[in-house]
Amino acid sequence: DLSENYMILIEWSADAIYSMGRFYQSINEFPLIHRKIQANQEIIRFSWFRSFQSTIFVRLNKTGNDIELSWKEISWSDSLKKKVVRNGKRHISSPDYNSFSNWLDRSGFDRYAVYEYFPMFDGKTWVMEKLRGDKFKVYQSNEPPDDFVKVCYLLVSFTDIDLSHDPDRKVSMEEIRNMRTGLTPFAIMMYGALGLGLICLVLIADRKSVV
Repeated sequence: DLSENYMILIEWSADAIYSMGRFYQSINEFPLIHRKIQANQEIIRFSWFRSFQSTIFVRLNKTGNDIELSWKEISWSDSLKKKVVRNGKRHISSPDYNSFSNWLDRSGFDRYAVYEYFPMFDGKTWVMEKLRGDKFKVYQSNEPPDDFVKVCYLLVSFTDIDLSHDPDRKVSMEEIRNMRTGLTPFAIMMYGALGLGLICLVLIADRKSVV
């Protein structure tokens, strides 16, 4: 059986799958790798284990046109006792889902290796899982590509978790807002050039009217 999930079992260690599964169960989450869902369903979960800040989980559940987002923010005491700082649940619109899904595809997520570890970086761990029908994909890294980081911030922006004061934030909140509206850096540049062109035309017209 050379299915996609079987290859993930090879690349993602059994210890990682077991420990992640146990941890998810402890916060009333569920492992996705062996979960069975319908062909019209999709589950995407982002888990962000940060070094000195709270741990963040965001899960998107899509069934047909029904799209629900749930999230948890968990802090840890010195004795490793967990405390739920914030949790919530809401439905998001199809345009918001499409925006996130398109940016996730653009990031190359489906082509990432299952596991990447870079020495000499901090202890943050980024984990994104996607289960669509019977296809499961996971990516785990302590230093993910910038495009992936932006997608993670975009997903968190749909919750009430505030990352605007995150000391390690690598992307501006303005850029996240532009991503939500579907504006790429190229589109922003083009709109800016168009606006500048219109201003020049108005100034030329005013000058001619004066003459």
